[in-house]
Amino acid sequence: MKPFLLNKLLAGLLVATATAANAYPTKPIKVIVPFSAGTVTDLLARELSQALAVVAKQPVVVDNRTGAEGSIGAQAVLNSEPDGHTIMFSSFSISVLDPFVKKTLPYDPVKDFTPVCGVAKIDNILNFSTSLPHKTVADFLADAKKQPGKFTFGYSSATTRLAGELFQQSAGIKLIGVPYRATVAGLTDVASGQVDLFFIDQTSAKSFYDTGKVKPMVVAGTQRLKSLPQVPSASEVGVPG
Repeated sequence: MKPFLLNKLLAGLLVATATAANAYPTKPIKVIVPFSAGTVTDLLARELSQALAVVAKQPVVVDNRTGAEGSIGAQAVLNSEPDGHTIMFSSFSISVLDPFVKKTLPYDPVKDFTPVCGVAKIDNILNFSTSLPHKTVADFLADAKKQPGKFTFGYSSATTRLAGELFQQSAGIKLIGVPYRATVAGLTDVASGQVDLFFIDQTSAKSFYDTGKVKPMVVAGTQRLKSLPQVPSASEVGVPG
């Protein structure tokens, strides 16, 4: 697996594998997003849907189906008529990571879906609750090493879960993972101090940055972002990979 797959969100289109080819499109198109509204995946899906409606000359409707780290939305696409009128817009957590991190799945991500195109690559960010007393990642790591299992990280997909797992493995600490049906619910708990950390892209977390309750601390990659120049990369803080 290439390194960028571990710290990037790859958003793209997938459809249930078709059994026949007909004139297309002949009716409105549904774009299922297996994650909550307001996430970068949802926002990208809505932008693409507007453009697709113009090209396809058919209404395009976005339908958020959250839960089970994206599996509920994926199952809804699989159960749809395989004629291209139901599309899944998802991160690579479903198509790439799920087979590696889940023992059983109700579908085969490779055989049951046909990838259409990639859309964007976006870095995950390690976000802290501002209720934490630590001013730097180094301070947090020192405390976490002294108190294994004290701190928590939220996740809502295989992508955000893997980021947290890799972080604690690379840093040599022990965190407790807390699953969420929707990203916004996890970030809300981070903002209130009920959960300590959450790996998610800056677009999904922006409204929480604006409230000052959630703070971006580390870019899960080798370089800083132009949009967050003050936030160091994972390599800079001594947690490469």
